[in-house]
Amino acid sequence: MASGTFVLACLLLTAGAGPADAVHLNQRSFQIPIKIDPERRPLIAQVQLFRASKDGAVWDQVGAVPPERDAFTFYATEDGSYQFKVGVEGKDKRKDPPDIYQAPVGLRVIVDTKAPQLRVVQAERQGDDVLVRWDVVEEHPDLASLKLEYRTSDGLGGLWREAKVADPASNSARVRVTEGTPVAVRVKMEDLATNSSGWVEAPVAGAAAAAPAPSPGATAAGVPALPPIGGTPTPAAPSGGPSPIGDNTAWTPGGPAGTMPPPMPLRQVSTDAAAMTAAQAKEPLLNGVGARTTVLASGTSGADATARPGQKPLPELAWARTRQITLDYEVAKFGASGIGSVQLFVTRDDGRTWTPSGGEENVSVSAAPGAKGLPTTLTRSLSVTVPEDGSYGFYMVVRSGAGLGNAPPVAGTSPQMRIEVDTKAPEAKLYAPEPDLAKRDSLVLRWTALDKNLGPTPISLEWSEDRNDWKEIGKNLPHTAPLGEHVWRVPPTVPPRVYLRLTVRDRAGNESVAITDEPQIVDLNEPEVKSLKLGGSK
Repeated sequence: MASGTFVLACLLLTAGAGPADAVHLNQRSFQIPIKIDPERRPLIAQVQLFRASKDGAVWDQVGAVPPERDAFTFYATEDGSYQFKVGVEGKDKRKDPPDIYQAPVGLRVIVDTKAPQLRVVQAERQGDDVLVRWDVVEEHPDLASLKLEYRTSDGLGGLWREAKVADPASNSARVRVTEGTPVAVRVKMEDLATNSSGWVEAPVAGAAAAAPAPSPGATAAGVPALPPIGGTPTPAAPSGGPSPIGDNTAWTPGGPAGTMPPPMPLRQVSTDAAAMTAAQAKEPLLNGVGARTTVLASGTSGADATARPGQKPLPELAWARTRQITLDYEVAKFGASGIGSVQLFVTRDDGRTWTPSGGEENVSVSAAPGAKGLPTTLTRSLSVTVPEDGSYGFYMVVRSGAGLGNAPPVAGTSPQMRIEVDTKAPEAKLYAPEPDLAKRDSLVLRWTALDKNLGPTPISLEWSEDRNDWKEIGKNLPHTAPLGEHVWRVPPTVPPRVYLRLTVRDRAGNESVAITDEPQIVDLNEPEVKSLKLGGSK
């Protein structure tokens, strides 16, 4: 099979982008399209996807699909740059290109799921102008997306007006205000993957009028607010597809849509240290917060479980397979005023920024009374629905009926609980068995399993004569990328042809199953001629 026999084009995610151009994506699961000359398709056994190591020195195979498939599905385990090449293996076992290291890079993808960190460092009145300066932390900024707006004291309904920025790269601008007194400015920027910082607002120093309250798009600290995690959950997108020798059935749990109270306004959350008076002896103290029902497993998660300097250790990570999460919490040490409010805060970056999202007010106290007739503890539940898969940290603030309670979390506060929400089933593919040349009566079973939350032993293999009564080949088997492998010593009681089934389970409990379309030959005994001689000889 000579190099260049097969035309493999369209290894791009956006029209018109060349292989040298990087494609920026804000999600870790994406598809890489494949285009094959239809006349060459019957000659191809499989199309293979290769990914470069971080230093570009090693190319590993990370996927293989039959020529009928029109795309690879790839799961990036972390943000960063990914380079891909594609090769084909013919039915005659020859490969094109013969050496994947000599082939050009077909696609470069930069996965970036983090929003730019934007901060206004100066907004000052200077004559008729307002000098605005800002800082931004972002590896791949889209300078053309930067927007600057200002508001004046006579703006009807808090109207914002756009101001032109001559040089976004300078991180500064002068705004000429000809009508009204400027009282606030706000800035917003996206990165090349379209992650947005959200509007970051700041008052104008030296303005005659007081700065207005933060807008719904920003917090009091000037950190962009995430969407409230309340309301109806977004249905999980279907995953998986037919495997090379069988079907791939993804299983994800369903659940009723949940709602929760709207987020409390920021003005009801005090960050003033002076409000913490000597009466703290009767303020509510949070004993603990935990997730129930939807959290199926827990454990640490690599770098995500590492606290930053000066921060308390991050709690153990739990996994949930639905976006509707129920948090159980217990409150102790409160007085006759009872519990006035419960406010939940959420972080997507392990405590660097916090956003209020949901809660409840006028909580009725129904716990068993203590020696003085007052309840000793209060155990309740709060349900939240997160907008998308990913990592979430939670922190709960409880206040008494008199308004006393622990302070809201600030930048650097560790969450009380961390949950990885994963509603997507793994992608499972099972390949035709091959005899093990080194072991008698043994088959080599190979598969691919793609999921960012695979555990150490996510694989189970089974066989069946009729696709109904399944018998175990191996359970809780390890998986090694790109191809998993298990040697099965076939018992003599197994029929000569059987169906094979692969089950892949991630940490959150999502499962995918791949079953062979046809029974596979597992009888490896080859008849041998023991002796040959002329008949009738003595």
